[in-house]
Amino acid sequence: MKDKNPKWVCDLAKFIDRPHRDVRERVRQILAKKEFQNPPRDSTAEYRDSVWKLLKIIADEGIGKIGIPEEFGGEGDKNAFLAAFETLAEGDLSVLIKFGVQIGLFGGTIQNLGTEFHHKQYLRDAMEAKLPGCFAMTEGDHGSNVAGLETTITYRKENDTFVIHTLHENAGKDYIGNAAVHAKMASVFGQLIVEGKSHGVHCILVPVRDGAGNPLKGIRIEDDGDKMGLNGVDNGRLWFDNVAVPRENLLNRFGGVNETGEYVSDIESESRRFFTMLGTLVGGRVSIGSSSLTAAKRALKIAIDHALERRQFGEEGKQEILLMDYKLHQTRLIPLLAKTFAIHFALRELSERYGKAETETEERIFERDAAALKAYATWHANKTIQTCREACGGAGYISSMGFSDLKGDIDIFTTFEGDNTVLQLLVAKESLKDFARQLKSAGPVTAAIEITMSQLKRYQLSLALLFSRGDISTMTLMDLLKMREQQVLIDTAKRIRHRIKKDGFTPTKAFNEEGPQLVVFAAAHTDMIVYGRFREALSRVNNQKVRSKLESLLELYGLSVIEENKAWFLSSGLLPVWLCNSLPAMIGEKVGKVRRDVDKLVTALNPGSLR
Repeated sequence: MKDKNPKWVCDLAKFIDRPHRDVRERVRQILAKKEFQNPPRDSTAEYRDSVWKLLKIIADEGIGKIGIPEEFGGEGDKNAFLAAFETLAEGDLSVLIKFGVQIGLFGGTIQNLGTEFHHKQYLRDAMEAKLPGCFAMTEGDHGSNVAGLETTITYRKENDTFVIHTLHENAGKDYIGNAAVHAKMASVFGQLIVEGKSHGVHCILVPVRDGAGNPLKGIRIEDDGDKMGLNGVDNGRLWFDNVAVPRENLLNRFGGVNETGEYVSDIESESRRFFTMLGTLVGGRVSIGSSSLTAAKRALKIAIDHALERRQFGEEGKQEILLMDYKLHQTRLIPLLAKTFAIHFALRELSERYGKAETETEERIFERDAAALKAYATWHANKTIQTCREACGGAGYISSMGFSDLKGDIDIFTTFEGDNTVLQLLVAKESLKDFARQLKSAGPVTAAIEITMSQLKRYQLSLALLFSRGDISTMTLMDLLKMREQQVLIDTAKRIRHRIKKDGFTPTKAFNEEGPQLVVFAAAHTDMIVYGRFREALSRVNNQKVRSKLESLLELYGLSVIEENKAWFLSSGLLPVWLCNSLPAMIGEKVGKVRRDVDKLVTALNPGSLR
């Protein structure tokens, strides 16, 4: 690291790069190769070809095999693999997504849904990009509703094969990365039918092209064409016309057909089997959230560096003022910097929990947190990139500045691995289920709610007293965010219960009617998670100066969340008017404090810039 940076900056950068710093450096060394600098993109075809070649380089360096077992040539570290994926976002994002489709999705289905047979037969070739593949889940008519997919996978006992069929035009697979040009095989999700009975969604490996790249019999492929971004990735559509494959091609870790033609599964419940299967693929949400945040970090580095060089206006006869010395400019960028730090630590904690759940409850909590943070991080990335682009004025609109690719490429991340709003509904529903389980042991629902509300009201008085004394400690902010989360949860539960008990709605209709309230809760829940994870990370900082800098960012983030939601805090009675009116001044004070080190903080947030 460069000597011009104080020791605390280098220490912070190392802390930011934890864990798996060695893996991140391996990836950065690859991205530093000349082949990765401005890959050719004069045409979509040329861009796609160059991205495929870059993916092959990454695979040849062994990055794709980091997460697979050692017996297949890997390193057996799924958490390190997530770190590698996140770091690839420091380069061309089409390369990142091409890698994600080939290794994370196609290879991931083989690893997570297949058995030893599939691992021996396909896993190594998939992770070395010797077997180009795609992940064929989404259909035109169903989108995020995976359980409702219409592609059929029908077992034929007479010749021991499965027949994959697309029932109608809109049941075709769509937006499938790698499908338009490169994939030779597809992981196809569809309804498994054995002897006329459906056993729910399963996944099967289906060859789609021959060695010369031509579609096989019964396979129709179309190109989705140019997109808003990520045009180095060949997205396409797939249809299957009674395509037969051997029985062994079914990825049958959780259920399949035995040698006598009978459906067998260790999981009796079809719904539980479905969610168990999808749960193994949740790493994709962690990866998308983390890589989108890397893009936000890049945007902040560009915008803050620009603001520390560009001068504009000022007093007559004096040197013009740096953009970063304008209070308004500071308040545009520095709270986003604080929030980026906060999300960073929340995602790192989530990444390290991946694959380590020991109980069904822990798995469910992990999946809920992954959904929450993926939505939070990708929305934040889009907002941050746009704000940073505007903060650079006309210069930010020039392609060489870097925002045009970031903006176009990152937009779809809000839809990848699940539409963000749908994911928020998942977060809220899972939290309500947990709340219902907790209340069962607390007596009648109404009584339990009233007791909890009474406790919140009493605690409000102590919080107001702390603030009146000027106490805005990280603990006080944490308590406020926790109170908001709990009260919104209680309000949401009461509203849904009223819809069912008083209005006679079915649970499905009640949840639909209260959809807007569910996403309000999901936002409150995620704010609390992010703040809590950031605060926990501080306890692991040994350098006192680093801890002091991070505490200022934590306090700024917490105050910013309360400021953004002060209408709720006022209407709920949790904060008085005078205190809400004081929030801008409190935030301004914290922004000014962070301003003194903003160049060093954004540099540490981008450890690769210290190479």
